[in-house]
Order: sequence, then structure tokens, then C-alpha cells
Amino acid sequence: MLCQLGAEEDITHLLFACPFAVRCWNKLHIVWDLSLEIHTRIILAKNLSPHSFFMEIFLVAAWEIWKLRNATIFEGARPSFHLWTVRFREKMQLQLHCFKHDTKILVRNWLASF
Repeated sequence: MLCQLGAEEDITHLLFACPFAVRCWNKLHIVWDLSLEIHTRIILAKNLSPHSFFMEIFLVAAWEIWKLRNATIFEGARPSFHLWTVRFREKMQLQLHCFKHDTKILVRNWLASF
């Protein structure tokens, strides 16, 4: 587990409610409505996002949270917000080749302010 709250480790807790995950999402300026079902929660956040590349942000952030969780459980690693931030940036940089030119510029500018 990424946190020591002893809460049930379901997908909502791990990716959205865990204090570690909340810190990650706050860094990205994403606030989740935990009262909503997961699909509705993601759609609402996407609709409220000023970024056309919200889903890429969401997927990379969630994947990096998941990988840190696995490293904590299976390798005894200590979760690090700094490590999550570095890995998130790296993966977003790798995703740049998937974007059209105009969106690449937006993503690069966004990452520069991150």
C-alpha cells in the first residue's frame, strides 16, 4: 500500500483517495469527485479540464501510481512523490510522439510549467 491508513485497497482508494494519490493529482490540478462512479468521475474531470490531452495525463499519472504501489508491495520500495513526478514527466515526454504538432507544443509548454 502507498499509505498507512489501513483502508481497503480498492481502485478508488489506490488511484483517487489515498493521500499519496491525492498529492499526485493535486500536482496536476485534478480534483476527483469521489461520490461518483469511476467512469463518471473520469468523464467529469475530463470535461472540466482545460487540456485536450487530459486522458493522456490521467493514464500516465494513474499508471505511475500503480507502478509505485507494485514496487512498494513486491520489492519493498518506499513510495516517493519526487520519483512519481520524475517518472510522470519522463512518460509524458515519451508520449509526445503520439500527438499532432499543435498538441505537442501544448504538452511541452504544460510540462515546462509542471
